[in-house]
Amino acid sequence: MKSNLSDTQTKHIMQGIQQELTVGKKAEAVRLFMEAQSKHLLPRDGDTLQWLVEKIGNDFTNKLLDALVHYPCFYCKKGLQPCEACDGAGHLDHETICDQCLAVGLVGCSFCGATGWSPYESVPTGLRYIVFAGRAKIAEEQIKTILAKRILAP
Repeated sequence: MKSNLSDTQTKHIMQGIQQELTVGKKAEAVRLFMEAQSKHLLPRDGDTLQWLVEKIGNDFTNKLLDALVHYPCFYCKKGLQPCEACDGAGHLDHETICDQCLAVGLVGCSFCGATGWSPYESVPTGLRYIVFAGRAKIAEEQIKTILAKRILAP
């Protein structure tokens, strides 16, 4: 799919993304990228990866992909949100423990599936597999760290 922008406009958007990545503002770079994507200004199909490499090179493409892997859910905080049943109090009428959150006051975010990351649907189709693979690698590393710890002392 071709973008709806002239080469000058495309270059301007991509320069903004590169600038944000250069100064370490990954979330801002992704926000700019997603904004352009939502307005159908950049390709969203299977050619997105190749298009990015052609426009900004391998290094910036890898930085943008890493930023997409770690981009947080904008609806919650790290996969959790206040329980709606008890308004985050953990109890009902100060007498009954909330059976939805079990007195914690928080529940998993239904928007991101309690991952804390932006949903895959927000990632362009041509980049979803790469983002999925990056997140799977993070999960694998976290599982290895957990399994390496002793649970009970002898």
